[in-house]
Amino acid sequence: MSSSRYRPVAAIALIAIAVIGGHLLPGLDNSRVEDGVRNGLHLLVFAVFAAILFERLKFSKTIVIVTVTIVAAATIGTLSELLQFAAGRQPDIFDVIRDVTGAALALVACLLWSKSDESGRSQLMMRAGRVAAVVTGLLIAGPFLFWSSIVGLGRLSAPTILDFDQWWNKYTYRPINAEIALPGSVAGSVEILLDSSILSGLVISPMTTDWSHYQSLVVDAHMLKGTDANMTVRINDSRRRNSWSDEFLASIVVVPDRKQIRIPLSALLDEPGKPPIDLSDIQEIALFARDRRNGSILLIDEIRLD
Repeated sequence: MSSSRYRPVAAIALIAIAVIGGHLLPGLDNSRVEDGVRNGLHLLVFAVFAAILFERLKFSKTIVIVTVTIVAAATIGTLSELLQFAAGRQPDIFDVIRDVTGAALALVACLLWSKSDESGRSQLMMRAGRVAAVVTGLLIAGPFLFWSSIVGLGRLSAPTILDFDQWWNKYTYRPINAEIALPGSVAGSVEILLDSSILSGLVISPMTTDWSHYQSLVVDAHMLKGTDANMTVRINDSRRRNSWSDEFLASIVVVPDRKQIRIPLSALLDEPGKPPIDLSDIQEIALFARDRRNGSILLIDEIRLD
């Protein structure tokens, strides 16, 4: 029996192994943008997998091909999540749903395209089928392209980290024990209503992660309501992400008058008792106010590198 008959099966098996192995790589789940990229990849990867199966499986009935492909996607997605659990990571049933959804959308696109090419179809029906197939394909690729564009736009905006003036900025930060008013009273700014919690402020996931060629982090900020506020700033790399202890790396004072606050990055390299931060892998900025009363309002106009 010719080995060529087994090549499609071998190719599909290798793709399945690659998909499962990809789930064990470091996760993209540390920010809203990374979550979006990861979720988009689930749709896209399993759509490609389903499209390959659709082309390679040689059953006489289309319904059998569709059923086998959906079952294969669900099985591989579930197995991948179980392996993540075994590796000490949190599994997510919604990831399996995304996997199956991506596979189903790919099958719809493939069926629309193949049916539009059948003999006897009018030009209008053929074009309509192909347009519908392309639209379905865009639904598959859309989420990944959307979130990836935010990553690209954020990196192109360097040295600006956050100026609250671009539509995509809102996906790169989140309030902690605070309320956000956007836009602020100054164009391109944000107002942060602080409370008396120990940690009240912003956590930012910068799209520009390589800071090794810069000297300072600059924050344009002032207190819009309330007296001087003591602010603590922590800048974390991948190893320290989500570490918001009281051992912050910098302390600043924000006053009612407009002020430009400059934090030398060299100060981040020497934290007592801890390894130096990797300035080429900055993943998070935590900016919290301390010792303030409820109702204090912090206005931030821009955060950038210099």
